[in-house]
Amino acid sequence: MIAKISPGWNIGGLVRYLMGPGRFNQHENQRVIATWDGAPELHQPPPNASVCGFDVAALITDLNDPAVAAGIAHNAAERGPNPARRGPVWHCSLRNAPGDRVLSDAQWAEVVTDLMDRTGIAPREDLGACRWVVIRHAADHVHVAAMLVRQDNGRRVYPRNDYYRAKEVCEDAERRLGLTQTGAADRTAAARPTRAEMEKAARRGADEPSRVWLRRAARIAAVQARDPDAYFRRLAELGVL
Repeated sequence: MIAKISPGWNIGGLVRYLMGPGRFNQHENQRVIATWDGAPELHQPPPNASVCGFDVAALITDLNDPAVAAGIAHNAAERGPNPARRGPVWHCSLRNAPGDRVLSDAQWAEVVTDLMDRTGIAPREDLGACRWVVIRHAADHVHVAAMLVRQDNGRRVYPRNDYYRAKEVCEDAERRLGLTQTGAADRTAAARPTRAEMEKAARRGADEPSRVWLRRAARIAAVQARDPDAYFRRLAELGVL
């Protein structure tokens, strides 16, 4: 299971897209399967003849209410000339691997409830926490849309380490539900090249960044060498200074 998180500003646009047909009409059977109050049936948008295909106005209003009540900017028109770097909208998609069994709505809701709890967006039994919904429009994934403003006091919520907490939730769900297991979230995986490294490699006419090339050379030398001296000799032969 893979989690992809992205902050934003306009929860209305996000909800309309998720409940809509998609860019290539790939969304099917769009529906709300879980909500902050445990009553998704009360927030299910009825179908209509709009571009979205559903009347999502009430759902958007419900999600925006805490931000409106607290006077917190929550869309592009209200950001002003010096907007905060991150908006109060939190979007996370959770996707299973190809070949995994199809999870039920209840199973997805259980996974997302765990996600909301661990990220601190909506801890269990915290009735004043942030509002969120889960929208499903495909067999293999769901989307979570949350407004990062507490209902009880109107304070902004800033999830800490939400990427790592989401990864932990995915790993637990994989084990519990018998899904394909992905890599561990222990921060030991090789970091991806930065944009600056990619641009530097392009300027030099190289096929890949130096760090990627060096990592591969070290791996080759480690496989081929039988002792430390042979390892460093092999590195030199590969062009490593």
